[in-house]
Amino acid sequence: MSKLVVRGISCWVALSLVLVVPRFAFAQSATTGTIAGEVKDPSGALLPGVTVEAASPALIEKSRTAVTDGEGKYKITDLRPGTYTVSFTLSGFATVRRQGVELNSGFTANIPAEMKVGNLEETLTVTGATPIVDIQNSSAQRVLTREVLDTLPTSRSIAALAAITVGALTTGQALGGGDVGGSKGDTVFGFSQIHGSLQGIRTIDGMLMSSAYNVAASTRNQVNQVMVQEIALDTSAASVETPSGGMNMNVIPKDGGNRFTGTFTGEGSKTSLQSSSNISDELKARGLTVGSPIQKIWDVGGGVGGPLRKDKVWFYGGGREWGSIQNIAGVFFNKPENQAALTPASIAAGGFKPFSADTTRPAFYDRYTRDAALRVTWQVNPKNKIAFYGDVQNYCWCNAYFTTNQEASWDFHVYPNNNWMATWTNTLTNKLLITGGASFRQDRQFNGTPGIPNFPDNAAIPVNDVGIGLAYGSRYISGGVVGDTELGDMGDQYAYQTRFSVSYVTGSHNFKVGETSMTGHNGIASVSPLYPYQYILSNGVPISIKEDAYPYSQSQRLGLMLRMFASDQ
Repeated sequence: MSKLVVRGISCWVALSLVLVVPRFAFAQSATTGTIAGEVKDPSGALLPGVTVEAASPALIEKSRTAVTDGEGKYKITDLRPGTYTVSFTLSGFATVRRQGVELNSGFTANIPAEMKVGNLEETLTVTGATPIVDIQNSSAQRVLTREVLDTLPTSRSIAALAAITVGALTTGQALGGGDVGGSKGDTVFGFSQIHGSLQGIRTIDGMLMSSAYNVAASTRNQVNQVMVQEIALDTSAASVETPSGGMNMNVIPKDGGNRFTGTFTGEGSKTSLQSSSNISDELKARGLTVGSPIQKIWDVGGGVGGPLRKDKVWFYGGGREWGSIQNIAGVFFNKPENQAALTPASIAAGGFKPFSADTTRPAFYDRYTRDAALRVTWQVNPKNKIAFYGDVQNYCWCNAYFTTNQEASWDFHVYPNNNWMATWTNTLTNKLLITGGASFRQDRQFNGTPGIPNFPDNAAIPVNDVGIGLAYGSRYISGGVVGDTELGDMGDQYAYQTRFSVSYVTGSHNFKVGETSMTGHNGIASVSPLYPYQYILSNGVPISIKEDAYPYSQSQRLGLMLRMFASDQ
């Protein structure tokens, strides 16, 4: 038995000191929005000391306030996405109220005001104003609101998000695959490239959705769209808080509210709803008789949220199951009689038969994801708010990894596939804001081949015919990392994350310092598969045997990855 232990002996520390001026700033958070502007009197003189209140049903604390500085400027940060009413009050001046301010994550809404001398009882309400433009941030970002996600005639998948984002590709597209016409439903593909640069990171409420073992490339935890309020896509010039370039995606989950709301979604398709397999005469001449029709696609989910206690505790929970099964053109199961002849007893008796395609049973992909999630937001007191989020997920990219034939395939099955996190916000004063968060990420990978005839009982011996480029019989993976599920093969990964920041906000400045960290573990345990050897043939003639040594295990302790940043906007 071999064992590899890698201890975390290195610490990655990146200190980012970014001192920038307004209009060229990168300090905006990807999880919340900001309302900012300046206040003047009719003569154009700047007004200090104006109390500015931003109120919205999206805030469990109802409203947040700020006061204009000596230059007549104000800034209210860390606001949840939603519709806001902004009010300006100052003794001796009529109150000004701006309604219907739509605020998204990663966006700074510029809301100026002009206040006239008058009684406090007088109120000027502005409802039809110039469209709001972010003039304080230079980051390129695309925000997909709940309305957009529900309205666009696309699947609610990462591939669909890439399709409506200029310059973006998914992992499948970059590898020559992809989802053509929605034939794969909601797949496990993630972003791969944006304008030629590699993918960035995926977060939920600012916390990574990946393991410490594979921070950027991991797509193991999928997005439960039932729980999504907004999705923010950074395409360039990301915030200083983001430790990655490329395409960064942040999911903002729903909070609930002071009234009960619910949602339900359901969609599906099957072979009878699909047109012809679209096989050209040229493909038929080359021997292709069956295309890649859909067996079925499904997506069913629902959620409900509301107050556990009004203005004190909100919740939102939801569940969703989605997946697809699709045939693979030109690939078929081995005929049952030929498959049965590959067992050790049959081969010993001289009954070996080479592969023969059973054209009545095409090979297929089988993918599914099941997810249940809950978010609870608690306004502890007027200054402190805590949010808890957890999701339990089970997904399988079944029959997805095969060399050339279905019987030689294996599943990529991850369960449990969970995220647990808590975030904290403290508005210590109108100028001082403290935020923090911690999360635990767990995923366990099983590799098996369910649904294959004669597996694992009376399984066929794995065969690789190098002469015709065909692997069949049963699964064989060289290296020992992937063994038989029923015999205990698994990869167990977990990660601990933290984030903490302190912001000092005035009308003219938003000085922010903070840190993010991650540490974790990656372990692989594999005992001997059903057959730790593979027959190597050349055009049906035995030439050698390939064999691996078992058992195998690996354990990696991933050292602390620490990042510190500071910015002044």
